[in-house]
Amino acid sequence: MNVSTAEFETIFPTFLMRHDDDEATALNAELERLILDEAGAVEDPGIFTNVGGWHSPKTYQSSEQEAVRTLMQRFLDLADEVMRRAGSTDHPGFEIEAWANVNGEMHYNEMHCHRGCIWSGVYYVAVPDHCTDEPLKGAIEFLDPRPAAILVGLPGAAFEVRKYIAPRPGRMLLFPSWLQHMVHPFRDPGRRISVACNLMFSDS
Repeated sequence: MNVSTAEFETIFPTFLMRHDDDEATALNAELERLILDEAGAVEDPGIFTNVGGWHSPKTYQSSEQEAVRTLMQRFLDLADEVMRRAGSTDHPGFEIEAWANVNGEMHYNEMHCHRGCIWSGVYYVAVPDHCTDEPLKGAIEFLDPRPAAILVGLPGAAFEVRKYIAPRPGRMLLFPSWLQHMVHPFRDPGRRISVACNLMFSDS
């Protein structure tokens, strides 16, 4: 039997988009100022999946601030790109909802997924320097959506079961909203500031 003619394919793919902008220093500085100003003016930090920290209302996309409008457009551009790469260019466009997060020492987000949307994303505005010292400090963790994959001990297989991505200023991630994820704490002083979003197909 000539096995070299056998077809090999990947099924059930899970898309993850990651874009790093090393020239976003000015944008990040303005976003950090705006977010900290708002966080200092609002007594209720919000709950959602946050354990500690501060969570803005999910209306950040309505801000008229130029830095926020720029960030919202970047989320939309990345969503268009992931659709293009997935071979789905004929879609009605996206609506976006977004919120800001400020997490300090020992703050984290519980494991969760996002309902009622297509894509979810996060952009890191500011991260303490020591977050890069250890893989889990402030990292976002994604669970393998194939629950039985953990039972398979196949060398070389792409069954990572858990995927960790470290935060860094200027990094934007986009992933399917059903993909379970959490955020690990860091155990040193400092603030991790981010903006998260959900993207839904437009009705128009």
